[in-house]
Formats: sequence, structure tokens, C-alpha cells
Amino acid sequence: MTRTIPSEVLVRINDPGVSFDIHCHMFNYRCVPNGFLGIRLPFTRRFMGNLEEVLKFIGTLGKSEEITNASYFIEMFGKSCLVIRDKLFAYYPASTIFCPLLMDMDDSIKGREKDNYADQIAEMQQLCADKPGRMLPFLCLNPLNPKMSDIYAKYFGTQTEFWGIKIYPSLGYLPSHPKLIEIFKDCAAKKIPVTVHCSAATVHYNLTHHIKNIKSTRLVDGKQVVKTESGWYWSRDDFSRFNDPKNWVPVLQQVPDLILNLAHFGGYEQWEDYVKGKSNTWTGRILSLMQTYPGVYTDFAYTLFQRALHKPLRELIERNELVRNRVLYGTDFYMVTLDGHFREVKTLFDLDMGDAILKQIAFKNPRQFLFPEWEDV
Repeated sequence: MTRTIPSEVLVRINDPGVSFDIHCHMFNYRCVPNGFLGIRLPFTRRFMGNLEEVLKFIGTLGKSEEITNASYFIEMFGKSCLVIRDKLFAYYPASTIFCPLLMDMDDSIKGREKDNYADQIAEMQQLCADKPGRMLPFLCLNPLNPKMSDIYAKYFGTQTEFWGIKIYPSLGYLPSHPKLIEIFKDCAAKKIPVTVHCSAATVHYNLTHHIKNIKSTRLVDGKQVVKTESGWYWSRDDFSRFNDPKNWVPVLQQVPDLILNLAHFGGYEQWEDYVKGKSNTWTGRILSLMQTYPGVYTDFAYTLFQRALHKPLRELIERNELVRNRVLYGTDFYMVTLDGHFREVKTLFDLDMGDAILKQIAFKNPRQFLFPEWEDV
């Protein structure tokens, strides 16, 4: 059973001039546990404002672009979700549809947040209600949250403002977790798209370095086998192993019809290795999964800040029809502001891709990803 497309969204997707940003964020400091950096921070408007001013002052002394970018990011992080939404909307035509991705960090990150995950969900519902037809948010699912299955059942029916699922494995789990597999089967049946963070572990589990009871499943002689393991995780590279695209092989073997966006195309570090001709990169693994499974997509979100990678991406899209049909337009607003001003980053990427590619990845492919059974009426 597939879902009904809301009428206000259907009107927009029937307009060939409507584009999509399928990877962006609107959550703020109130949604992040205050032990995010391993120490407890006083996440308040005053603290965020003071931190922003300090960074701005340091930036003027050293003329450091990194410091300036960080101060702008902190400024956005300290705004209300409503202000963040409207700031994003201002960069695009009024017809654009956005897919903001939520984050459920409550059971993976130290400390407490001012707004728990239920509050974050409620706020996103209100943001959608204010702008009908403009947003198709992705609900984050975290199997470490004992209420995950109930959350999914509550918010996904025949019609809902939540259109897809967001997965962030470096929060301390594998995508083949048995609870997720059951949800993915339902997603495949209902054509619910899934977006997963598939680059380095920018955000990761930090409750302990020794993670126990890491569950996964795989098919053995046609039967599902559950495995439990434990491991030590000390560095970003260690936690990044959770995000490796190879972890999706057992998932796709069990749910081959899953509509899946392996976001970030592996990340800019893996892309740099791929361009150099190195073997066994995450980028190469994603391309391999695309060849095997018809529902596998990717986006260049955040990675688009690295202008040196625009040309090799464009050339890959131009020469490879499969890739041309599976790359999605996403920016990772406002996270990408850590590496540049959003307007400049977006403008340069759009110019370097050109009109023909933008029409494919920002207009055509997102419709196929979000509404696989949709037909222009």
C-alpha cells in the first residue's frame, strides 16, 4: 500500500518549474543534548550569543575564514527553528520543496536537551502547517530509543506531513539492526524513502567508548540471522565505521526494493580519494550499490562546499546514465555554513553543474525518489 500525496504537494510536483532540496536541517541548540562535545555546555540564547560575538571578534583579529564561518554557524544554531526555516526559504524560489531531516540524539549523546525529540517533532509539524506544501520532512529513527517502533507507527499512515525516514548510524547502531529491518520492510511496501548519513561521523555516540549489544541481521541460507557484538570506539574514524555504505549490503539483501539515499556520496574526503583513483572508497561502494539495487540514490550535500570536486561530479553525471538518474540535489543547510557562506556555496555549485544537470538532479530525480509511483496529471 502506498500513501496519498497531499493535495497541496501534488499541485506543486505537477509544476515542472518546482525544484527540491532533499537534504537540509532546521533543528537548533534546543534540540541538542548539552553534553554533545563531551563536556556539558550551558546551551542558552545568552551563551550562544556570547560565543558568536567571541568568534566574530577572534575572526576580525586573525582574519580567519574558518573562525568567521564558525561564528555564522553558531549564529544560525542559536536561532529559532522558524527563523532557520525562513532563512533557508529566502535562498530559493517560492515554489521550492524542502526535505528537512530531524535528529534523534536523546539516547546517544551525553546530557539533556531543552526540547526532547517529541518537542522537535511537534515543532516540525507546526513549521509544516505554517507553509503547506513547502516541506516534506524526514523523521529520524534511532533504534537505541526504546520508543522508536511506536514513533514510526504513530507518524506514518496513509497520509502524513512526514514523508521519509532519516538514519544516522554513528549515533551507535548498524542499519541492519533487527528493529530497523522490520521498519525498512514496511518502508519498501509503502514507498517511504530513507535518507542515511553516509560520510564521516561528524556526530557520534559519546555515552561510552565501549559499546555493547550492537545488533545486526543478515540472510544466511535464506533465513534471517541476528548477530550481537561489542567494540571499542575512540576516534571519529572509529565511529565512522557505522556509516560505511557496506553496512547497507545486508539491509538491501533483505529489503532489495528499499528506496535509499546514501547521502553525501561518501563525503568529500572519500571523494578526494576516489578522484585520485584510489580503490575501495565509499564513493565507489555507493556506485556499486546503485548498479545492483534500483532504489539506491545519493546526494552531494555538504560535499558541494568543495569546489574542486564539482568538475569530477559533473563529468561522472554526464558520462554515466545510471548516476545521472540517481543523484539528488541537497545542500545540508545550515551545516555547510561551517565551510562557507551558503549563498556563495550554492551559487557556485549551481553554476558549475549547469542548467541541464540541475534540471535532472533538482527537478526530475527528486520526484522519482520521493514519489516513485507518481505520474504527471
